[in-house]
Amino acid sequence: MKTLLIDCNPDKADIVSENMVIRTAQIFKNHGDHTQRINIRELNINFCIGCWDCWVKTPGKCTIKDEMQYIHQAVINADHVIFLSPLKMGFICTEMKKIQERIIPLLLPTIDIVEGEFHHKKRYDKYPKLSLLMLREIDTTDDDIKINQDIFKRFALNFRSEVLFSTTYGYQFEEIIYEACNFERISEKAKEQLEAVNG
Repeated sequence: MKTLLIDCNPDKADIVSENMVIRTAQIFKNHGDHTQRINIRELNINFCIGCWDCWVKTPGKCTIKDEMQYIHQAVINADHVIFLSPLKMGFICTEMKKIQERIIPLLLPTIDIVEGEFHHKKRYDKYPKLSLLMLREIDTTDDDIKINQDIFKRFALNFRSEVLFSTTYGYQFEEIIYEACNFERISEKAKEQLEAVNG
């Protein structure tokens, strides 16, 4: 399984966000997933300008000359995409919002009815499952988290996907991931025993 981690932390000095990405990646590596991490702050990614060229002039391809095409390829070839974002003033950071808006070329401009609503048709046969891991601010409320979770669920629906998990980093976040992904937790002692048996 290919798991793509999109690190949306804008501040390289934010050690807690860095630990969140490292610990999450390790969970999926331990499970045997092929993991890839994309650090948005290290790439040249511009904001969507709403020109719709990706639907009309160059179908499926954004005409903005930056590194977003690399992300398009990574996303559509993944089985699971995890967005990791610190919250800023109660909402996901601009880096994550920018990526969400620039993903529109992966859909068609034509419309389907999904769950009684109008949504864009799929451009591809397969889309990855989506997850969100947020880092709270000091004053983040449960209402803030719920709002972000609801918006992310809508994003997944628009992207013709489903949410595996949407939670915050911290106490028991690993258990939430394990349960959502149907992973079995293997103790460190069990790992050592397996390694000894397998040589």
